[in-house]
Formats: sequence, structure tokens, C-alpha cells
Amino acid sequence: MSFLDFQATRHQANKAGAATWTLPKNVANYGIAHLGPIGDDLVPVVLATSVNKEVPEIQPGEGGRPAPVTMTVTVTLTELDPSESYVLYKYDSEGDVPNSEFNANRAQAVAEWAVSGEESGWSREEEMSSDEKVFFRCVLETAP
Repeated sequence: MSFLDFQATRHQANKAGAATWTLPKNVANYGIAHLGPIGDDLVPVVLATSVNKEVPEIQPGEGGRPAPVTMTVTVTLTELDPSESYVLYKYDSEGDVPNSEFNANRAQAVAEWAVSGEESGWSREEEMSSDEKVFFRCVLETAP
């Protein structure tokens, strides 16, 4: 699928057989906010980046990508229960992110941090290249 095929109006995006994900057509600088996974023992993780666009921006019909840049990713945990303890896991490959039993599969993470529930608004900064992937999951310390 080309980038142009990924764009659609709301009417086009809602049609039967349309792509699962689309970006608004004729609207500049949109992205996707993934709000999951949500489930037992999981806590929402909010990510913010120090870079919010590619320079130079990709023009319609162009296939080349700009050179990667170093950016800061700020990881924030806001919905913590003060009576609980948590573990934040970092993964660098989607294939390493477990579907369940995060603590039992902790060896798949490239890093982990213990977080007290009393630290609502807990955050940390991670440096990475804009061409890298990173995944975070925060779970109760007592979860399987």
C-alpha cells in the first residue's frame, strides 16, 4: 500500500472493505494514537517525543525517507494506585512483547524499572533514533 492509498476521507474510511487504518485526507500532520493494550494488571503508558515531524517532510509521490535523527522519548505513568507497586518494561521488537504474563516473561524485555504507585506522574526520558521501534508495558508487580 502506498502512502497515498493510506489516506482517506471519513466517508471513504467507513466504507465496507476499506483499510483498517487510514490517515485523514487533505489534512496536514496527523498521526495515530494507539490506546491499547488495556487489560487486567496493565497500566496506561503515555509516550511523548521531542521530535514531531520529519525534516524535510515527505512529499506526495516521493518514496525516500529523511535521515534518522536522535530524539527523546518521555515515558509517563499517570494512573497508578498508591497502594500498589509496578514494573515498567521496555522492548525493542514487537515480537518480544508478550501477550500476557509480562512478569513471567521479563527476560524478553531489554530494560525494566520498579515503580512505586505513590509516584503518580512518574516519568523517565529515553534517547533513541527516529528509525528505531520501542514498546513499553507497565504491569502490577504482583501480576503473573
